[in-house]
Amino acid sequence: MNLNRITIFLVLAVSLVLSLVYIPAYNEISGDKEIYRYVGLLMHKGGVPYRDAFDHKPPLIFFLNYAGVLLNGWMQWLIDTVLVLLATFLFFRLGKKHQLP
Repeated sequence: MNLNRITIFLVLAVSLVLSLVYIPAYNEISGDKEIYRYVGLLMHKGGVPYRDAFDHKPPLIFFLNYAGVLLNGWMQWLIDTVLVLLATFLFFRLGKKHQLP
């Protein structure tokens, strides 16, 4: 294995380990997360974001949490973890492309 593959593996592993802090069994209730979950539940019941409930966040976060309501809490964590790993990988690749230290 070359150094590049080892480095990206370590960066993704650290990102995955950090996402374990947010597993549903031990995650505390926070205001933003509950608002996203509420708007997702509202969408599940036929409501429309920004008309039936307002929050200043962009709409994609509501749709992701709607998917979490449909599937369950663990799938929401899985969706979030996959997105974090993707963002970490893309950030690492961009830094390597521009030769950042």
